[in-house]
Amino acid sequence: MDEELELFRDNVVRFLEAEMLPTTRRRAERQPSATPCGARPANWACCAWTFPEAYGGGGGDFRHEAVIHEEMARRAPAA
Repeated sequence: MDEELELFRDNVVRFLEAEMLPTTRRRAERQPSATPCGARPANWACCAWTFPEAYGGGGGDFRHEAVIHEEMARRAPAA
């Protein structure tokens, strides 16, 4: 874990807490059986290492994708 990846994680956490979780909760209240999904910032959608910057990707690697998945999993509702 380097400083750049820590900054990325901080941004992911801030977005999840401020944008995705409130939206997910509102949708769950309206449609309890639905599986709500929050939108990601544009740069997240392309951060996978398989989608290089040269083709419009975010220039990240598997570590960036892992951070997104880890932080989303930490905030997933208990089953």
